[in-house]
Amino acid sequence: MLGAILFNILVITTILRVRSLRQNYHNMLVLNLSFADLGVALTSMTFSLVSVFDSGHFLTTHDGVCKANGFFSTMFSYTNFPVILSIATDRFLIVVLSKRFPPNRRRVFVMIVVCWLVGIIIASIASAGLVIDYEYDQSTKHCTRIWGIDMFRIISSVLYLGVTIPGLIAIYVIIAYFIRKEGLSLQRHQLSSSMSTLRSLSNVPNRSVMDSGEYVAYFL
Repeated sequence: MLGAILFNILVITTILRVRSLRQNYHNMLVLNLSFADLGVALTSMTFSLVSVFDSGHFLTTHDGVCKANGFFSTMFSYTNFPVILSIATDRFLIVVLSKRFPPNRRRVFVMIVVCWLVGIIIASIASAGLVIDYEYDQSTKHCTRIWGIDMFRIISSVLYLGVTIPGLIAIYVIIAYFIRKEGLSLQRHQLSSSMSTLRSLSNVPNRSVMDSGEYVAYFL
């Protein structure tokens, strides 16, 4: 918990203080990810720590605090996954499709708004009691979602585990393949240029042996 709080505060303050980092649109997604992680640490981990020592007495006897704990921990948790996916998507556009989709402030802004709306909407549905409610959970040591119907739990798991994680893997595999392909293409181009230069030098007359050796040593 202390590590999550400390390092996320360091990331947030560093991005906000350094102008060059602030002006990088992609770093705004990283900034929001740190805010979401910090929110989880403050609104979920701290209450779990208290519950370890009082066996959940504080949360079970304060219904309003329990619902607030469940609301914010749900909101920050469900904002976290979309932000991670947005970071990967934006990196894909920058690295692989930079000519068609250059870094864009509006695109990043839309991603950030959508991510927070997802977390707020899911947490609001739960707090309204339309689908699920918040109750103290002994296993997590804090107030969490209590599913009324298993289908909603299954749908949530499929969306966030069956879509987000495979999506992240696919995006970064494509990025890695593209970088490797571009790297090999650059190496072939450099090698071809070097060989062409060597052939042109070999056709220059009146070169001494020492001069030839110097050229070979230079290219090696």
